[in-house]
Amino acid sequence: MCPWRRKQIKRDEKIRLENVSKAYKRSGEEDLVVFNDINLAILKDEFVSLIGPSGCGKTTLLSIVAGLTPPTSGTVLLDGKSISGPGRERGVVFQQDAIFPWRKVIDNVRYGLQMKALEKAKQFEIANKFIKLVGLEKFANFYPKELSGGMKKRVAIAMVFANDPEVYLMDEPFGSLDYSTKVELQKELLKIWQQEKKTTLFVTHDLEEAIFLSDRIVVLADQTVKEILEVPFSRPRLDALRTEAAFQDLKRSLWKYLK
Repeated sequence: MCPWRRKQIKRDEKIRLENVSKAYKRSGEEDLVVFNDINLAILKDEFVSLIGPSGCGKTTLLSIVAGLTPPTSGTVLLDGKSISGPGRERGVVFQQDAIFPWRKVIDNVRYGLQMKALEKAKQFEIANKFIKLVGLEKFANFYPKELSGGMKKRVAIAMVFANDPEVYLMDEPFGSLDYSTKVELQKELLKIWQQEKKTTLFVTHDLEEAIFLSDRIVVLADQTVKEILEVPFSRPRLDALRTEAAFQDLKRSLWKYLK
């Protein structure tokens, strides 16, 4: 058995997908089946990446877990309770930045806290904490139009994390960024995740990113879960890991699923 195959982990389940299927009806034609009978458990505090070829349903599956898209059949459970719609316990970072161009960085990050009617001083305390964590403390009073693409992505991440959800759901958040910016944000994300320790489901088409970030990698292809792989590398992870032979071997083993 390969060293990265699934190991026994004794932790509580956070998310469970039971026989989840998704199909779209088309007038006068057969239904378009995205995936069938997906069964998957994601553990508490675990970082799981979802990979697969374009069009395999990665984003759709994440959207179902977020409660934004209903499954055609099957059930998604969070802490044993069925998910029927969006909820504050799940924070979503989209591929496109969902930030308000008319609000400064500090006001974007505290927006969700305002919606919770949190005391104003506490809003600023929490917002400043996450602005610092994403390395934007010098830009707290800047507007989005004054920021680079990577900085805007940091703001979007800080907005979600400041709301303290139990689960992070991230849909290719770094997909549009250049390599060096992407690598820096991967490290920032891991730093926050290791500090906050939240269950994370992360969609990506980037194999290096999936390996560097994850505890496990779920491969979605041919309308099903084709493989679940354990990432064998200890944490914290440094950039030098990316060039190690074992890292490259795992990357090659995953490549066949993206062809």
